[in-house]
Amino acid sequence: MSRRTTFVAAAILIVFIRFPGSLVAPEFWAEDGILISNAYNHGVASLFETIGGAYFNLYGSLVALLAVQAPPAAWPWITTYAAHLAAIFVVFMVMSPRFDFPLKPIAALAVVATPMQDNVFGGLANAQWILPLSLFVMAFSRRHPTRIFLFAEIATTIVIGLDGPLGCFLVPIYAIRAALSTGEERRRLVILGLFLSICAMVQIVWIGLHLGVFNLSEPMPYDPWLWLIMPLRWLDTIRLAGIFVHSAAAPAVAFGVIGAAFWFAFQQPYKGEKLAMLFFAATILYLGMFKHRHGLYLFTNDRYVYAGSVFSFWFLCALSSYVTGVRRTAVITIAIAAVVVSTARRAGDNGPAPSVAWASQSHLVGHGPVSLPIAPGGPWAIHLDH
Repeated sequence: MSRRTTFVAAAILIVFIRFPGSLVAPEFWAEDGILISNAYNHGVASLFETIGGAYFNLYGSLVALLAVQAPPAAWPWITTYAAHLAAIFVVFMVMSPRFDFPLKPIAALAVVATPMQDNVFGGLANAQWILPLSLFVMAFSRRHPTRIFLFAEIATTIVIGLDGPLGCFLVPIYAIRAALSTGEERRRLVILGLFLSICAMVQIVWIGLHLGVFNLSEPMPYDPWLWLIMPLRWLDTIRLAGIFVHSAAAPAVAFGVIGAAFWFAFQQPYKGEKLAMLFFAATILYLGMFKHRHGLYLFTNDRYVYAGSVFSFWFLCALSSYVTGVRRTAVITIAIAAVVVSTARRAGDNGPAPSVAWASQSHLVGHGPVSLPIAPGGPWAIHLDH
């Protein structure tokens, strides 16, 4: 068994340890109902529809279109497993021999071990928060000598670039990487960056035309220090967020942690990767905070800190190449412990139970117009026209 296969298998095991309920009794989650409704009601045309008029979700739409070709009882099995497959795909990409990074097994397992959840994992629509990490890896991977791999990378870029808006934030990274590269490496990055830019423009124009500037709610009063403190949530693995975010010491801790992170990011090796991580994670976090200013003090939406949480592991991995001797051994030990502890902390987390199990109502599909409630309840449902 190859090293890559071994750690992909380990990632699958971690997913099963953390989310056994979603694998043995899968259910739809929230926006997944929109994807299934669109696919069932509109067929192939659903690939060009958006989630609630917000943005395109091409990966989710493709899976939903595939799912509705199967018996209704199988629909949540297909969507849930496809959602977890998105995370396993990122693990597969991190373990690529073309991606040069220290402690790659730890970096790969961090994708599924990070304690961030809030239904980031297992929700088909929420795969958009995980899949862009594979485009991040592609930006720092070497060119494959076989031309067919470039076409595969282009297809991957298009699907992920049109699966939520996060791909937009990777365009500057591809541009800088292309500018710093030469020869065939530059050509590859220019091509991928061009396709990603087109996808980004489609998402941005659609969002601008239909949602204005983030469809903002009126901001509520909050402590301005939160703009400095919130990055501590990236370190939830070692519980700094839970200990300090709401304490008087939070600003001082945040100054120290952020200052150290920026100082280390400018050090070689892997300077480009570290700076790109900070840019990508911070852009997601702060745009999310800006969007949710009406509830910023209670900002607990894990999806906006998922990338930063994964990158906190990756910074530890990068630190192992910066130190030597006993200190390197200590860093590696901490990184391994972080993966183990993070997995254990969320072991057996089945998520909220649906108000109505899909198995009890799937037989209603195909018998006229119907609305079938799904988790987490409230307004979320699958609306079928026939």
